[in-house]
Amino acid sequence: MITFFKRLLLMCPIVFFLHLFIWVKHHRHPAVQFKYLPLFEFCRFARLCT
Repeated sequence: MITFFKRLLLMCPIVFFLHLFIWVKHHRHPAVQFKYLPLFEFCRFARLCT
């Protein structure tokens, strides 16, 4: 059970960056950086937890 959660936490940043990459490719706008700032903060937090 613990290994599953660890794997999930490790997968989280990958999934988010993949989603971000796709989103940026579709919406080329400077506001994207500001919209996704909390996302990067979450990714950093997720990495600290593992």
